[in-house]
Amino acid sequence: MNKIQDLLQGLCSKDKNIIFKSIEELTKLDDEGDNIVENLITQYFLTLSQSEKKEMILDLMKAFEITAEKANCRNNFIKDIMIELKLSRLFDILLNPTYIQGMSKDFVQALSSTEEKIIDISLKALARIPQETQEQITVILDEFDNIYKKLGSYYRLKLLLIEMCSDNKEVQQILFQRYNKSTESLKILYTQVFSELGKEAEPIIEELLLCASRDDDSDEKAAALRAIGKISPDNERVLEILLSNSKHPAYWVRKNVLDGLGEFHSSLDRILPVLVDALDDEDGCDGFVSDHAIKALGKIGPSAISTLPILFKKFKEQILAGENRWIETEGVIRYINAVGSMGKDAKETLEKMNELLKEHYYDEELLEYPLPNERIIKEMEEYLYKLS
Repeated sequence: MNKIQDLLQGLCSKDKNIIFKSIEELTKLDDEGDNIVENLITQYFLTLSQSEKKEMILDLMKAFEITAEKANCRNNFIKDIMIELKLSRLFDILLNPTYIQGMSKDFVQALSSTEEKIIDISLKALARIPQETQEQITVILDEFDNIYKKLGSYYRLKLLLIEMCSDNKEVQQILFQRYNKSTESLKILYTQVFSELGKEAEPIIEELLLCASRDDDSDEKAAALRAIGKISPDNERVLEILLSNSKHPAYWVRKNVLDGLGEFHSSLDRILPVLVDALDDEDGCDGFVSDHAIKALGKIGPSAISTLPILFKKFKEQILAGENRWIETEGVIRYINAVGSMGKDAKETLEKMNELLKEHYYDEELLEYPLPNERIIKEMEEYLYKLS
């Protein structure tokens, strides 16, 4: 007990060398397995009052800020990275909802930090105490543009809002009311949250339909296209808007159209040809448009069984193309998921895909690392077992 107390207090030091030494000692304990560090911290925190827990966590956040200072030489820089990685692991343990009760205002205040890691930790913490955080939601949203500038991403804030909005009409209503008055970047964030809410976001569908119908290539429009499919699938007006944008010149718009179409289970005679056609669309810098077509077919599932021959043909072409068109691990898994989702009638195709992989993909001479093989094999075995 005393050792964990000393190590945690060492982490709160203003001296980076002491912080690093404490982390190394904690890591040695952690490497012994059986959640030793987590159990020791839990035991230690049971001896603390809520105010003492709060003080310890805030002090550790300050330690994180110290490690973020720029170093003058490469060795120190590497050491700083190691410290940050290990402190991140530690915070996963410390951000236990029972430890951080009553701290929502502290974490909201920490959002004004200039250090990206502190903002990230604070958003993660706020997501774990959603009832408390609800009281701070307008303050957080008002800070959004500043947070976005510092992080360059709203991923963590999106996760927080999804957590808070789920089955919470009050927070949903706040987002609905703020949508039209928001900046473009905040509208995109809200729209992505609405996508995850699905049918719960029906009250905002008209505004999203207007946005999705605009004649532009904005990220806001792209997000709205995906959202309307998630919120109101099998709606004829939604379908018409999606289909009318399926040949849009901007690849990021087309990707979101395909995501929206993947939510439909009616009018498939009009939707499946669009998805099949998109299997040849290799435009995009962060993944091909065709990736989204494959996922959409898998989402539709057994009703897309007629597309199996073309899916297998594309898969085979990419596997046999070798180094000229090598299909990466995620791509293989994407195909397996799509075909495996089409039910028992797809088992024969899945078995043929497995034979192709054994013959052409699992060759150790072609792959530098064995790990991707293990992931693919596991995914394939699970689907073959499920379909047997």
